[in-house]
Formats: sequence, structure tokens, C-alpha cells
Amino acid sequence: MIRTFFRMIRGWISGSYTATPWRTIGWASVLVVYLISPIDIIPDYIPFFGIVDDMVLLGFFLRSLHREVARFAEWEEGESTPEK
Repeated sequence: MIRTFFRMIRGWISGSYTATPWRTIGWASVLVVYLISPIDIIPDYIPFFGIVDDMVLLGFFLRSLHREVARFAEWEEGESTPEK
């Protein structure tokens, strides 16, 4: 899945794959900033609970990302089959 994800990103950047919604790209950006930011809903220095909010958000995003990568893989498979 990771290799497919990076192929999807390359396709999106090059413009050959445009089906990835801006919403997904936007949420990915927000999630990265949230995960590296010292400001959290529950501060990370609180044992256990400080990490839970990060993991919950990451889980929701990964589920969404998995669907997007699966759609890309289907598109990629359709692109590689010869037309008759």
C-alpha cells in the first residue's frame, strides 16, 4: 500500500491522476501539522491520553486514505490494460 500511495502522490503532482479530492490533500496537511505541533487537544505529556487523540485522528485519516489508495490502484490497473 505504501508504494501505491507514493505512486498516487507522484501521479497527483504530475497531473496524470486528478481524482484525489482536495479534501484528502487538505486533511493530510492539517494532520501532519497537528501531529508535529506542540498544541494538542490533549497535551502529549499526559501519559497515555496525550497520545490517544493523535492516534484516533491518525486512524480516521488512514481509513480514508486507504479508500483513496484503493481507488487509485483501480484507476492504475485500468490505465495499464490494453484497450481493444
